[in-house]
Amino acid sequence: MCGLNLTIDGQFSIREMNEKIAHRGLKGISGSLECDNISFGHVRLPIQGLTEEFKQPYVYKHFIFLFVGEIYNYKQLDSNAKSD
Repeated sequence: MCGLNLTIDGQFSIREMNEKIAHRGLKGISGSLECDNISFGHVRLPIQGLTEEFKQPYVYKHFIFLFVGEIYNYKQLDSNAKSD
């Protein structure tokens, strides 16, 4: 499963935090974003491939999203879906 983290006022290094949870995703698939005094980090376990389209943190307009989740009945929702 993916992993996410954040720090306020630069108390910790997001890069180091991503490294600590790297076992939750694929090697080299992580992201970070700094906004004002908050830093966001994410380690991704790609379910539908390695495309950059879903790289996180995800920014839409003035919102920043970090998300993680599991879909257990994905075959019932889409019989063509693939999962890692």
